[in-house]
Amino acid sequence: MSHDDSHSLLDDQLRSVPVPAGMLARLREIPAERVGDVTDCDLDDMLTTVAMPRSVTVRLHELIADEVLDRRLRDVDPPVRTLARARIIPRQPRRSRVWATAGATALLLLLTVGYLGLLGGMLWEVHPETRPVATFVYHGPLEMNGQVTGVEVAAPVNVVQVSPRPVMAVPQASEVAVPQFATPAKGVLVDWQRELDRGLDPWQDVMLLKWDVLGAPPSTEHLAMQTVAFPEAKGLSLPLARGYDRRFLNVHGVHPPMFVGVNPGLRRAALPLTTRTDSFLRLQADVAAGEEPETDEVRVEEFLAAMQYGFAAPKSKAVGIRVAAGPALFGDGRSQMIQVGVKAQAQPVRRVPATHLVIGLDASESMGWGSRWESVQAGLRRVLTQLGPHDRLSIVGFNEQIVLDVEDVDRNALQPIMRALSALQPSGGSALSRGLARCASVANQAVAAPRTVQLVLVTDGDLVVNSESLPPLAGMLADLARQDVRCQILELGQAGPQAALETLANAAETRVATVSDGDALGERLLAMLLGSSATVACDVKLTVTFDPKAVVAYRLLGHEANAVALLDPPGLRSDLTANAEAVGLYEVWLRPGKAVELGTVEMAWRDPATGQRHRQQQRMTRLQLATSWEECALSLQLAQLVAEAADVLRGGYRFELAGDGTVQPKRKPQTMRHVLDALDYTHPALLERADV
Repeated sequence: MSHDDSHSLLDDQLRSVPVPAGMLARLREIPAERVGDVTDCDLDDMLTTVAMPRSVTVRLHELIADEVLDRRLRDVDPPVRTLARARIIPRQPRRSRVWATAGATALLLLLTVGYLGLLGGMLWEVHPETRPVATFVYHGPLEMNGQVTGVEVAAPVNVVQVSPRPVMAVPQASEVAVPQFATPAKGVLVDWQRELDRGLDPWQDVMLLKWDVLGAPPSTEHLAMQTVAFPEAKGLSLPLARGYDRRFLNVHGVHPPMFVGVNPGLRRAALPLTTRTDSFLRLQADVAAGEEPETDEVRVEEFLAAMQYGFAAPKSKAVGIRVAAGPALFGDGRSQMIQVGVKAQAQPVRRVPATHLVIGLDASESMGWGSRWESVQAGLRRVLTQLGPHDRLSIVGFNEQIVLDVEDVDRNALQPIMRALSALQPSGGSALSRGLARCASVANQAVAAPRTVQLVLVTDGDLVVNSESLPPLAGMLADLARQDVRCQILELGQAGPQAALETLANAAETRVATVSDGDALGERLLAMLLGSSATVACDVKLTVTFDPKAVVAYRLLGHEANAVALLDPPGLRSDLTANAEAVGLYEVWLRPGKAVELGTVEMAWRDPATGQRHRQQQRMTRLQLATSWEECALSLQLAQLVAEAADVLRGGYRFELAGDGTVQPKRKPQTMRHVLDALDYTHPALLERADV
């Protein structure tokens, strides 16, 4: 270490020494007239009173020892073998920037010429130039007197002679006209200009021009431009700290184990509460359509959120903590799995005693794009489970005609309605006039019953409304509004409402609300059913703290931050509606010993009605650990199976923790065979559930 480096390091350490208490006050007591008289010696005397930290003193001695060691090492001759091996290290030749630029330019020109030649050849093959053929038909001998000049024949001439007829006169030479043909220009650019003149769209694919559109629908009325939403921030961005291999996360997209004893800052971790199921619904839609699923978009936390775990609802509080633990079935044999869940109260506060909810459901072809139809099913399932004993539900599904008509049913019709929605496949156009007229008829008949009638139209906005039928529809909704029938239009997606929907909303004295997914749709429908917001807890935040005396390391399953979350991390607080569940999974490695306490789970939330803050804490102990897979809670068995299936789909890793503290990651199997084999050891009550 050089002398300057030593001084720089010493200066950096001295700057971190805290100023003793009272020193600044003593400096301020010096009169202003004496400031100019203070010399460096006086300042040195003042600084000598500062107590030198012991760590700095030890480091100064180490610096002196390092300097002595450096001088001794300079006198040591390197081994001959090391020098010999160093001489054979090849030198990297320095490439000239001029040659690199020239090579890149030549390659670009070559690719451009090749592309233009290929494009010209394909255009020539798509629209070959047909050469006209002229045919002269004459009777008897034909003579041409004189010379014909200035004429260039650009096409072959066929001469056909037929038997002469005596009644026809022989034509004179002046009566024979040589056809005039313009010689077509040659070249790729000329062909391209000719195709443009014929109406060629330059943005079309030339392969589509030749072979036509493959797999095109029979009509193009539904081919509308769709707005692509900006990627949403998802996942948890963990800090760059010792004990957490963030490089592995960035390269492989999976959270590695975090060692609790190495860094105290890793003992406490925030657990995001995820209730969205976008990737799970998207996978279901791909499988139902016979398409290969997009495994890059699989998120473990959204697969976990799609399951129903059957947690017991809290009795005295709005939300409650649920913890289950047991062996990690798909781990390295030494790890344990801890499930941390949150359950909201089952019954929300109602503002209306009974409601008749009339839902007009757009079942056109565009509703089957992406995961829209699956989001509709998830939202309807959520509101169906909250129907009260006096509530009623009517559903009118329509595309070009009425395809689903369920009128005046109670909560016992949950399973038949869900089966009917699963069997219904969105197709065709959207006859809004017919569907909305049927909904208005059902709502008009329901007004006589002692219930609050709510009419809601669920669509993606891709509707074809005849201008002549728009005024009658608006008048119909206005009549319903005068009968105290509350109307709402929910647009599934982020494209923005169309003018027709805005006109209908104005007639019904309401507005068009945009919902992004099944959770938002279910929350809107539930609010219309209850007459108020279904949120029972706001700003819910869950924090898990691990005890280093019992836990060596842990890792969070799922919640990996995407690129947007690294730039703008999402919030860690969530709102929970009635009967909502949210879970998180931790794989932990325990220390051998008798330490009972594994850690604590702390939850904080705010009451939406009063604004009062609440807190709840629960211990995690070894007594909660099941001794075998068969003894694990059903919720933990279900969570491990679902998380493993999602991990296999996205190409996750299994981590083995060695005795020396090193971690060995291994790829998950590429098949689901081991997951299916685990079903043989799973509790039969779990396999008998309809949703599993």
